[in-house]
Amino acid sequence: MRFDFDALVEVLRLAVLSAISDRDVTIRELSRIEPLWAVSLDILPWQPYVGIAFRLESESDYGASSNSADWKHSHFIENISSAPLSVAADYVHRLHQEFNEDVSLEVSHLILLAGAHALLDSRVALLLRSIGIDAPEINERLSGTYFKYFVIDSDGTIKANYCDIVRANRATRFMLGRIA
Repeated sequence: MRFDFDALVEVLRLAVLSAISDRDVTIRELSRIEPLWAVSLDILPWQPYVGIAFRLESESDYGASSNSADWKHSHFIENISSAPLSVAADYVHRLHQEFNEDVSLEVSHLILLAGAHALLDSRVALLLRSIGIDAPEINERLSGTYFKYFVIDSDGTIKANYCDIVRANRATRFMLGRIA
Protein backbone atom coordinates (compact mmCIF):
# COMPACT_ATOMS: atom_id res chain seq x y z
CA MET A 1 0.00 0.00 0.00
CA ARG A 2 1.42 3.38 -1.03
CA PHE A 3 0.90 6.69 0.77
CA ASP A 4 0.90 9.50 -1.81
CA PHE A 5 1.83 12.51 0.33
CA ASP A 6 1.84 14.98 -2.56
CA ALA A 7 -1.63 13.90 -3.71
CA LEU A 8 -2.93 14.35 -0.18
CA VAL A 9 -1.43 17.85 0.08
CA GLU A 10 -3.12 18.74 -3.20
CA VAL A 11 -6.53 17.41 -2.09
CA LEU A 12 -6.32 19.39 1.15
CA ARG A 13 -4.98 22.54 -0.53
CA LEU A 14 -7.80 22.56 -3.08
CA ALA A 15 -10.37 21.94 -0.34
CA VAL A 16 -9.04 24.83 1.77
CA LEU A 17 -8.94 27.23 -1.16
CA SER A 18 -12.43 26.26 -2.34
CA ALA A 19 -14.00 26.34 1.13
CA ILE A 20 -12.55 29.77 1.90
CA SER A 21 -13.55 31.08 -1.54
CA ASP A 22 -17.09 29.79 -1.03
CA ARG A 23 -17.35 31.71 2.27
CA ASP A 24 -15.27 34.76 1.33
CA VAL A 25 -18.07 37.30 1.92
CA THR A 26 -18.80 35.93 5.40
CA ILE A 27 -15.10 35.81 6.28
CA ARG A 28 -14.60 39.38 5.02
CA GLU A 29 -17.53 40.59 7.14
CA LEU A 30 -16.14 38.80 10.19
CA SER A 31 -12.69 40.34 9.71
CA ARG A 32 -14.22 43.83 9.44
CA ILE A 33 -15.81 43.42 12.88
CA GLU A 34 -12.52 42.32 14.43
CA PRO A 35 -9.21 41.35 12.82
CA LEU A 36 -8.57 37.64 12.40
CA TRP A 37 -5.20 36.63 13.80
CA ALA A 38 -5.15 32.89 13.12
CA VAL A 39 -6.56 30.17 10.93
CA SER A 40 -6.66 26.49 11.80
CA LEU A 41 -7.14 23.53 9.52
CA ASP A 42 -8.73 20.93 11.77
CA ILE A 43 -8.40 17.32 10.64
CA LEU A 44 -9.59 14.20 12.44
CA PRO A 45 -8.20 11.37 10.28
CA TRP A 46 -9.98 8.63 12.26
CA GLN A 47 -13.34 10.34 11.58
CA PRO A 48 -14.44 11.89 8.34
CA TYR A 49 -13.85 15.46 9.59
CA VAL A 50 -12.08 18.48 8.13
CA GLY A 51 -12.86 22.02 9.26
CA ILE A 52 -11.51 25.55 9.21
CA ALA A 53 -11.52 27.83 12.26
CA PHE A 54 -10.55 31.47 12.79
CA ARG A 55 -9.15 33.13 15.91
CA LEU A 56 -9.96 36.76 16.66
CA GLU A 57 -7.42 39.39 17.69
CA SER A 58 -9.06 39.55 21.14
CA GLU A 59 -8.40 35.81 21.58
CA SER A 60 -4.74 36.18 20.67
CA ASP A 61 -3.04 37.44 23.81
CA TYR A 62 0.24 35.93 24.99
CA GLY A 63 -1.37 32.84 26.50
CA ALA A 64 -3.79 32.33 23.63
CA SER A 65 -4.91 28.81 23.02
CA SER A 66 -3.67 26.99 19.97
CA ASN A 67 -6.66 24.69 20.29
CA SER A 68 -9.24 25.94 17.81
CA ALA A 69 -12.03 24.35 19.86
CA ASP A 70 -11.45 27.18 22.36
CA TRP A 71 -11.96 29.89 19.73
CA LYS A 72 -15.22 31.77 19.23
CA HIS A 73 -15.18 30.85 15.53
CA SER A 74 -14.13 27.22 15.80
CA HIS A 75 -15.94 25.02 13.29
CA PHE A 76 -16.44 28.12 11.10
CA ILE A 77 -16.43 26.00 7.95
CA GLU A 78 -16.94 22.24 8.28
CA ASN A 79 -17.22 19.27 5.98
CA ILE A 80 -20.91 18.88 6.88
CA SER A 81 -21.69 22.26 5.27
CA SER A 82 -18.88 22.54 2.71
CA ALA A 83 -18.68 20.25 -0.31
CA PRO A 84 -14.92 20.81 -0.82
CA LEU A 85 -14.17 19.97 2.82
CA SER A 86 -16.50 16.96 2.62
CA VAL A 87 -14.51 15.58 -0.31
CA ALA A 88 -11.27 16.13 1.64
CA ALA A 89 -12.68 14.57 4.82
CA ASP A 90 -13.78 11.45 2.94
CA TYR A 91 -10.40 11.19 1.18
CA VAL A 92 -8.48 11.56 4.46
CA HIS A 93 -10.70 9.08 6.28
CA ARG A 94 -10.42 6.45 3.51
CA LEU A 95 -6.66 6.92 3.42
CA HIS A 96 -6.41 6.54 7.18
CA GLN A 97 -8.48 3.34 7.10
CA GLU A 98 -6.36 1.77 4.34
CA PHE A 99 -3.47 1.19 6.71
CA ASN A 100 -3.15 -1.30 9.57
CA GLU A 101 -4.02 -0.16 13.05
CA ASP A 102 -0.40 -0.67 14.16
CA VAL A 103 0.64 2.37 12.05
CA SER A 104 -2.50 4.44 12.67
CA LEU A 105 -0.66 7.12 14.66
CA GLU A 106 2.07 7.44 12.05
CA VAL A 107 -0.47 7.72 9.23
CA SER A 108 -2.32 10.39 11.23
CA HIS A 109 0.99 12.21 11.63
CA LEU A 110 1.55 12.21 7.86
CA ILE A 111 -2.01 13.40 7.24
CA LEU A 112 -1.59 16.32 9.66
CA LEU A 113 1.78 17.18 8.14
CA ALA A 114 0.15 17.23 4.69
CA GLY A 115 -2.53 19.52 6.13
CA ALA A 116 0.14 21.95 7.30
CA HIS A 117 1.78 21.97 3.87
CA ALA A 118 -1.62 22.65 2.30
CA LEU A 119 -2.51 25.46 4.71
CA LEU A 120 0.91 27.10 4.28
CA ASP A 121 0.66 27.12 0.49
CA SER A 122 1.26 30.65 -0.78
CA ARG A 123 -2.08 30.60 -2.63
CA VAL A 124 -3.91 30.27 0.69
CA ALA A 125 -2.16 33.36 2.07
CA LEU A 126 -2.91 35.23 -1.14
CA LEU A 127 -6.60 34.29 -0.94
CA LEU A 128 -6.83 35.31 2.72
CA ARG A 129 -5.21 38.67 1.94
CA SER A 130 -7.64 39.20 -0.94
CA ILE A 131 -10.54 39.03 1.53
CA GLY A 132 -9.01 41.38 4.07
CA ILE A 133 -6.98 39.14 6.37
CA ASP A 134 -3.37 40.15 6.96
CA ALA A 135 -2.06 36.61 6.43
CA PRO A 136 1.64 36.37 5.60
CA GLU A 137 3.13 34.04 3.05
CA ILE A 138 5.24 31.51 4.92
CA ASN A 139 8.34 30.65 2.93
CA GLU A 140 11.89 29.61 3.82
CA ARG A 141 12.73 32.90 5.57
CA LEU A 142 11.84 33.40 9.21
CA SER A 143 10.03 36.58 10.10
CA GLY A 144 7.91 37.78 12.96
CA THR A 145 4.18 38.02 12.42
CA TYR A 146 1.18 38.15 14.68
CA PHE A 147 -0.91 36.00 12.32
CA LYS A 148 -0.66 32.26 12.97
CA TYR A 149 -1.46 29.15 10.95
CA PHE A 150 -2.41 26.02 12.90
CA VAL A 151 -2.71 22.31 12.29
CA ILE A 152 -2.82 20.55 15.65
CA ASP A 153 -2.98 16.86 16.54
CA SER A 154 -6.20 16.84 18.55
CA ASP A 155 -5.34 13.60 20.36
CA GLY A 156 -2.01 15.07 21.45
CA THR A 157 0.31 12.34 20.17
CA ILE A 158 2.60 15.09 18.90
CA LYS A 159 2.15 18.21 20.99
CA ALA A 160 3.19 20.77 18.42
CA ASN A 161 1.74 22.96 15.73
CA TYR A 162 2.43 21.16 12.46
CA CYS A 163 2.59 24.51 10.66
CA ASP A 164 5.49 25.53 12.91
CA ILE A 165 7.21 22.22 12.12
CA VAL A 166 6.88 22.83 8.36
CA ARG A 167 8.03 26.43 8.77
CA ALA A 168 11.09 25.37 10.80
CA ASN A 169 12.00 22.71 8.24
CA ARG A 170 11.73 25.19 5.36
CA ALA A 171 14.07 27.60 7.16
CA THR A 172 16.48 24.78 7.99
CA ARG A 173 16.68 23.59 4.37
CA PHE A 174 17.18 27.18 3.20
CA MET A 175 20.02 27.88 5.63
CA LEU A 176 21.74 24.54 5.15
CA GLY A 177 21.64 25.16 1.41
CA ARG A 178 23.39 28.50 1.94
CA ILE A 179 26.05 27.46 4.45
CA ALA A 180 26.69 23.80 3.65
